Amino acid sequence: MGFLIWNLFLAYVPYFISSTLEKRMYKSSKLMLINLLFIWLLFLPNAPYIITDFIHLHHTTDNLVWLDIVILFTFSSTGILLSIASLAQIHKIITQKWKSKFAKYFSISATFLFGFGIYLGRFLRLNSWDVLTSPLMVLKKVY
Repeated sequence: MGFLIWNLFLAYVPYFISSTLEKRMYKSSKLMLINLLFIWLLFLPNAPYIITDFIHLHHTTDNLVWLDIVILFTFSSTGILLSIASLAQIHKIITQKWKSKFAKYFSISATFLFGFGIYLGRFLRLNSWDVLTSPLMVLKKVY
């Protein structure tokens, strides 16, 4: 259960970043916005990643498997909703700062990138912060 709470906390990070950006967008420079978008993109896969936690159900020998399913579904749904809300906020910010066409391409690209990020987290066991703490190791594993 602890891993679900941690993953839900990590799912709130990109939403917190996008909400903060949305409130202070007019005060930030484009360079600052680009840097924060990079950090947002690093943490975005954490939100929908929770759906992959269903893999842990095969370890359950409880008679209350249904309760585990409900809890996983609740956490997963929250993660998916946070990722959608965050992506919508970022799309709005980019549309206002640059162009609508760029925002559309960025959103589509971000969706594919966070899908790749989910793969990196679940199967290669990488974390978002590994890009900052061990960039060479991340590059080796991605390659």
